[in-house]
Amino acid sequence: MQKSKVKITLIVACMMFAVNISAQDSLSYIKSRWNIKAGFSQYEEKKSSFGQFRRYSHSDFNPDIRLELNYGFMDHLEAGVYIGCGWESVEEEDASGATGLEVFSPSFGLNANFHLLPFLVKKRDFRFDLYVTGRFGGAYYKHKPGDTPEGFQPSGLGTSAQLGAGGAFYVFRHMGLYAEYGYEWFGKSLRGNQSNLRFGLTFKF
Repeated sequence: MQKSKVKITLIVACMMFAVNISAQDSLSYIKSRWNIKAGFSQYEEKKSSFGQFRRYSHSDFNPDIRLELNYGFMDHLEAGVYIGCGWESVEEEDASGATGLEVFSPSFGLNANFHLLPFLVKKRDFRFDLYVTGRFGGAYYKHKPGDTPEGFQPSGLGTSAQLGAGGAFYVFRHMGLYAEYGYEWFGKSLRGNQSNLRFGLTFKF
């Protein structure tokens, strides 16, 4: 009889503990949340020369757009995928002047965000966000053969990785603004390794 009471007490205690943990988890505004980001950035081109060709100078920038989809797997961690596209520029100089060449580069990869505010804020719905972000992916560079000398213009698949920090403010319940600043490494690109600011719209569901 005494053993049965002990077993029942242990079972009830475990159930109460599980309910308490579940209630605490439900207060996280990251866990089980879908997040979509639509962002814009400009990358700086690095100056270089190769025969009659040269890359654009440091004062020129090329646009890059990106769409992300993330899901909150834990109270502080969300992860997902991204796709995007950008343009990179080469300028050819000869006796007749300069001719510009645009290279289209679709990008894709994985990203993860570690959120800091859930350590301090125990709410299911919160307007502010602060996080550390990391990405790893690649881009495909496409140009016509012969446009530039081999070894100067990137062609094919190149990798990239980024580490940075970001913040968001939700003007409305499901839509807001975000900005991220980080440093990005490129395995094959005209851009070269550089810091970068990205900003845009963020949606949560």
